[in-house]
Amino acid sequence: RTPGFIVSVDPDNLLEIGKNEFIVTCGDKKKKLDAYDLFQIESDYYSQTATGSNAEQAFTGAIMYVSSNTTPVIYFAGGHGEPSMDSYYASLKELLERNNYDVKNLNLLTANAVPEDALALVYLAPQEDIGSAEKELLKDYLLKRGGRAMFFVDPIMGSENFAELNGLLSEFNI
Repeated sequence: RTPGFIVSVDPDNLLEIGKNEFIVTCGDKKKKLDAYDLFQIESDYYSQTATGSNAEQAFTGAIMYVSSNTTPVIYFAGGHGEPSMDSYYASLKELLERNNYDVKNLNLLTANAVPEDALALVYLAPQEDIGSAEKELLKDYLLKRGGRAMFFVDPIMGSENFAELNGLLSEFNI
């Protein structure tokens, strides 16, 4: 109804606001919610059906995002044959983002350190062991910086014994 309002909220059209979308703002921060963010949708070959509501969670997450000074970042480790976060774990990524977490990928094989903004580092189903240099980066992050990490390793599907990872975890009596 009032296109001027959309221009005032998003003057550079970065959000690409369209029909059936909601914008939550606070100061300079903005979060766009699509109508699909508000419902649980089940699809089959022929149709899509709304099976529940995510509206409260979506709006609460958007309000938390725009009203907080920082957005916690969860990094998902890569470089060890892990399944893609954007395809295989898309629903987990969506759930985290809906609850005001920023989800990013991190490859410690090429990075010099775990980023300062990391709330946690997650290894989801690695197929290969970490290297000794990566082990040292993790020790620095966990011991010296008080970092947090989660390791989800499938002992049945994994073909490797994960000697370096097990060595790291043994330092924490795990």
